[in-house]
Amino acid sequence: MAILNDSNYTQIATTSSSTYKVTNLTPNTTYWFYVRAYNSYGTSGDSAHIKVTTQNIVVNSQKQVVGFATYYYSGDKSSYNSMVNNTSLLNTVITHTYITDSFGNISGLVPTEQINYANSNGIVPIAMVSNNFSGDIAKQVLENEQNRKNLINNISAALKSNNYKGVNIDLEGVYYYDRSYLNTFMKELYTALKPQGYIVGISVPAKTYDSLTNSWTGAYDYAELSKYVDQFILMTYDEHYPGVLLVLLHLSDGCKR
Repeated sequence: MAILNDSNYTQIATTSSSTYKVTNLTPNTTYWFYVRAYNSYGTSGDSAHIKVTTQNIVVNSQKQVVGFATYYYSGDKSSYNSMVNNTSLLNTVITHTYITDSFGNISGLVPTEQINYANSNGIVPIAMVSNNFSGDIAKQVLENEQNRKNLINNISAALKSNNYKGVNIDLEGVYYYDRSYLNTFMKELYTALKPQGYIVGISVPAKTYDSLTNSWTGAYDYAELSKYVDQFILMTYDEHYPGVLLVLLHLSDGCKR
């Protein structure tokens, strides 16, 4: 039962479950709740009367457009030109820049021109840090406290020296049993960078259910990670390679024969 003050209650539900979710409440409003138990012998007295206040949540419905930028060699203009041609459409650009090794050392060709253009034209530049799809590299970084600290310090230094506004962590192929270590790393990273005003994001594989032992998605705890990131990048982009096409053609030829 619930009401806006601690009197004149109205019954809102009868349930046999140990939990119940109340919906359609008014934002920024105080409510009182209590429960009564009953069975064939009768009805209990009131539980403790609990006061709760709903929050006034503002949902930003504005579409955010994120672009990924590459920089394959010094002087590569492909992503820069695309960014210039689509300035009015972009909110954020994530540069595919840094690779970490097993000890948290990062390396990469910094696209200074891209970053400067983004900062000068209302586009938020974010640095991507990846692991070359190596579960072994992720394992050695994530499971070792000193390596995690080294990676965080190197990320922080790179963001400052190159005028980035934040980081996107793109650790892929993380072993499912390193799930808790990935959570720990993101918590430590967020704790270090957020007070400095940086945006912290992470790329995660798409999944419709949580399998703790799945070799591709098991390491990514959406609920826990959400506490330590500002942005999720859901990896639903369309990606192909020639091997897939060749396999399909081979099967098709076999069927014809």
